[in-house]
Amino acid sequence: MGDAPDPPPRATERSKSGQPIYRHAEREREFEHAHGDPTLIRAVGEHVERHLGRTEWVLHEITSDLVHVDVHVVPPGPQREFYTLVTSGMSERPMTRPDDVEGCEFAELVACLPPEWPGLIGTDRGRPTSDPDHPWRNERNYWPIRWLKFLARFPHAQDTWLWYGHTIPNGDPPAPFAADTKLCCIMLAPNPLLPEAFQTLRVGDRDVAFWSLLPLYQGEMQYKLDRGAEALLDLFDRNRIYPIIDPHRPAAVQRRWWKFW
Repeated sequence: MGDAPDPPPRATERSKSGQPIYRHAEREREFEHAHGDPTLIRAVGEHVERHLGRTEWVLHEITSDLVHVDVHVVPPGPQREFYTLVTSGMSERPMTRPDDVEGCEFAELVACLPPEWPGLIGTDRGRPTSDPDHPWRNERNYWPIRWLKFLARFPHAQDTWLWYGHTIPNGDPPAPFAADTKLCCIMLAPNPLLPEAFQTLRVGDRDVAFWSLLPLYQGEMQYKLDRGAEALLDLFDRNRIYPIIDPHRPAAVQRRWWKFW
């Protein structure tokens, strides 16, 4: 048995909408090897194929720290003309939730990518990412996969939790995810493009929620902090912004609003 996890950090700030803001420092700890949970991996794989379609391949980890994070890749199909990437492994261990929050201990993550995304098409499918010519060696193409895996470990590395409406910036101040985009933050949200039955899964005594990665511009993150996640999602709905990652999509919040309001 290892040491008990540290308590989640206390929020020392609150946004205008009243939501707590947590600031996490880099954690100094030794590598903790994770072997993976075969029951969980199988259950997530079956859940994905039941509700989303055939898994084309799985991005398997060779060596894992804290939790073993695989990524299931579902190709575009008649009902969903985009790739759907789903993690298995984040829910291998419970997240450290605040004492006043119930039932928010287990989650997995989803990212939706357009059908022409480099690394997912043609001869790149299933090609070893260690290949120096693989498109994912370029951060412009790899950052959504990197953030799936990073966020799946984040709550376990920081003894914290990730749930609906949580936003995670790429640094402080937030920096763009790659050279060809100004997106710089992730919000977790339900995905209206995926079946409702897919959004949760019961595995043993675990109720696992599936949250999608919704990349944001800095102004959109500020809008969410000031008005809340529901207000931002309503704004996205009015502007027909969907959770398919597009590094060049128009911003839902104009710079004038978030800088001078």
